[in-house]
Amino acid sequence: MNYRTIVAPKDYDFEISHQSNLLLIGSCFSENIGNKLITNKFNTLINPFGILFNPISIVNTLNDIIEEKEFAEKDLHFENGLYHSFAHHGSFSGINSKEVLTRINQSREEATLFLMKTDVIIITLGSSWAYRHNDTGEFVANCHKVPNKKFTKELLEVDFIVEKLQGVIDKLQAINSTLKVIFTVSPVRHWKDGAEENTLSKSILNVAIHQLARSKSIYYFPAYEMVIDDLRDYRFYKEDMLHPNSVAVEYVWKGFENSFFTKNTVELNKGIAKVIAATNHTPFHIQSIEHQEFLKKQLNIVEGLKSRYPTLNFADEIGQFKGQLV
Repeated sequence: MNYRTIVAPKDYDFEISHQSNLLLIGSCFSENIGNKLITNKFNTLINPFGILFNPISIVNTLNDIIEEKEFAEKDLHFENGLYHSFAHHGSFSGINSKEVLTRINQSREEATLFLMKTDVIIITLGSSWAYRHNDTGEFVANCHKVPNKKFTKELLEVDFIVEKLQGVIDKLQAINSTLKVIFTVSPVRHWKDGAEENTLSKSILNVAIHQLARSKSIYYFPAYEMVIDDLRDYRFYKEDMLHPNSVAVEYVWKGFENSFFTKNTVELNKGIAKVIAATNHTPFHIQSIEHQEFLKKQLNIVEGLKSRYPTLNFADEIGQFKGQLV
């Protein structure tokens, strides 16, 4: 008897390799998967405007990247001793407006350049709830602890989400006709909205994505179902009982790997994992013959990988190994 409802990896009509350029945008769960990609040496850019939750903020961000928007003082809001951008996560906020704008515009410029060569965009939607700034009428990506009375909370409708996302995808595919778009729904539970409201929110996102996925080159990856319906246990969540823990992230990562990676890519990931594990090795005696031989062996392994995959960057690992040689 099977005691689990397993969400098996799906087959897709394209593959991802280390030659792919990947842009991830959306909720904090996109950062979890994005960091796994970076660790495994994929050419990846994650959330150039910071973590985003609602679909409209994601659409606005992609439009700003496409249109090469230059942010100015008028785009900043001063609150609680900091300058904020309502289009950005709080990680961009700061006490000096010029420094804030410099970081914002540099990140946007980097994203625009990266977008020109992007093969796959992975968009993780977190919530259908969005906040509209009462003064401007615009939806914000982050309220930055500005008083609630200055915003109106709205539940976005399916048709509105589909229209806005399809519009920006059309722009993206006009730039690159071979671009693939993968959607996921974040398994992070937005409990502050309420239990029923969180379920409603996620349902709207799922319906919207599946309408979009009827189009060519738009796909859905079931990260949400893998955590909620497959793992479905609090031991796979962090202490807040809202965010998936590292075990859950690893499980979803393996599902992603099985769905999209070539066999050669999977094998390469195993080799990279061994190199990374070697960098975490803490010797008792750095100058011992045994450890020096270990370092030389690792350098040979890295050089072998670099000769076969010259685009991979092992600078940090090589530096660490060479730094211990005597």
